[in-house]
Amino acid sequence: MKIRLMAGEMASMRNISKQTLIYYDRIGLFQPNETDPDTGYRYYSLEQFEELDVILCLKSIGLSLKEIKAYLKLNSNDSRFQALKTQQAVLDDRLEKLQKDRERLNNIISYHQTSLSITPFQMTISRWDRVALITREVPPPGDHYALESSFVHFLQHAQDQYNADVQDIIVFIDNNYPETERFIKVGLLREAEGAEYLPQGDYAHIYHKGTFDEAAQTTRLLLDEIKKQGYTPHGPFLSRLLVSALVAVDESEYILDVAIQVKKDRT
Repeated sequence: MKIRLMAGEMASMRNISKQTLIYYDRIGLFQPNETDPDTGYRYYSLEQFEELDVILCLKSIGLSLKEIKAYLKLNSNDSRFQALKTQQAVLDDRLEKLQKDRERLNNIISYHQTSLSITPFQMTISRWDRVALITREVPPPGDHYALESSFVHFLQHAQDQYNADVQDIIVFIDNNYPETERFIKVGLLREAEGAEYLPQGDYAHIYHKGTFDEAAQTTRLLLDEIKKQGYTPHGPFLSRLLVSALVAVDESEYILDVAIQVKKDRT
C-alpha cells in the first residue's frame, strides 16, 4: 500500500508549519503528490521527503524562495555546483561583515564599561610613549561646520577601511581654546602606513561629562589645574568622545576625554 501523508503530518515530520507547505504549494515551489478534488486535502508521498529536504537546506544557507525555484530548475550537476559556490561566496562576505560588526560592538561595549569607572572633572597626568594616528586636516576656517563635515567623512572612511568607530577618533583643537575655538584636524587611532605619532611625553587629561556646549568650562578647569600643579601646556588640545548617543540617553550623559601635552615648569 502506498503511504500518503497529509500536509500536517508532512510538516510535523520536517519541523515546519502546515502553512509553510501550503504556501510552497501556492507558489509552485513544492507541491503535493496529489490533492483530493472533493476535500482539497493535500497528500505527500514518502519519496517527496528528499525534495523537501533540499528546499529546506537551500533555505537554511540563505537562498530566497525565488532563488530556490531557479536552483531546482537547473538541469546539470555542474550548474548546481556553481550555484552553491556562488552562495558560499555570499555567505563568506556576510560572515566577514558579521565579524566586523561584532568587533565594533565589542569595542563600543568595552568603552562603555570603561566609562563606568571614570571620575569626571578630575585631572590626571600620564605618560604617552607612542600613539599612532592617521589624520586629516580640517579645512579653513576650522569652525564647527568645517569640523562636522570633516568628521563625518573621516568617520565613514575609518569605518569602511579600519572597522573603527567614533570612540577611535581624536579631534585636534587649537591650544587657544576655549577663548578661540579652531579645529585643526581629526585623527584615527591606528598603526598604519603613513601614520604620524603624537609627541612622547606627559599629557594632562580630564573627563568631561555633559553637553558639547559645556565642554569649554571643563577645559578651563583643566588649564587651571595644569597651572596649579606647576605645568605648562604645549600643542593642541586632543578631544575624544567616549560615550555618545549610541549609549547615552541624552547629551548630558556624553563623556569626552580632553587632553593636552604638558611640561613641568622649571623652578
